[in-house]
Amino acid sequence: MTLGILTYNIQRGCNTQQVYNLDETIKTIRDSGADIVGLNELDNKYHKRSRFDDELEIISKALSMNKVAGPCIIPDEKDESIWYGNALLSRFPMVESYVHRMYVGDNPKAEYDGTHLSEPRSILQAKVDLGKTTLWVICTHLSFDLHNERMKQVKKLEEAILELEGPLVLMGDLNCEPKSEELAVLRKLLDDPSLGKGFVTDPTIGKQIDYILTRGVKVEKIKVIESDASDHLPVFARISF
Repeated sequence: MTLGILTYNIQRGCNTQQVYNLDETIKTIRDSGADIVGLNELDNKYHKRSRFDDELEIISKALSMNKVAGPCIIPDEKDESIWYGNALLSRFPMVESYVHRMYVGDNPKAEYDGTHLSEPRSILQAKVDLGKTTLWVICTHLSFDLHNERMKQVKKLEEAILELEGPLVLMGDLNCEPKSEELAVLRKLLDDPSLGKGFVTDPTIGKQIDYILTRGVKVEKIKVIESDASDHLPVFARISF
């Protein structure tokens, strides 16, 4: 069995010209041919910059894919339909999912002041039912410019990965370079098929910070997809069992 996997930081549906155009985002995902997609930086009825759109609903419906939300910021815990964060899409059923919330300083009561210095994060995990087998998929977006916080988040990723049995894919914007301490830790548990390929996924800094890491699967190919639909470039992998 072969599957297409895509990780994509969509920058809230804003393209490289900082113009909101969710149709460009959807086209990039559709054209990739991915079966399972991890998304970062979704606005879900969250902000006027994205017209308060329910982005996950719009994207999943346009692509006819199942969806699971992984909120990082929920302004009002009484209305969890309004959030900013991560999501997973799949052409196959996702039969089990869980969101690990992560806070700066491990303080759930810490107030988000609108900057990356206090921005909460999340780990979204889901079990995908492929019929004869299952695949665990984890999507996350680690802290920007906060190495100590990222290392704490990597520790939480380690714990989540070790609790899950069988084939697994971890993907997302990890906000760190291939030679980083964070990737060195994760590579003790997972394979990094992009290692040594010189990928650039954030053209603004000319470096790779978005990854697909795997366990228990064969990666047939991995590539960066050129697109102007976001400030990040999506990474696509073809995997087989």
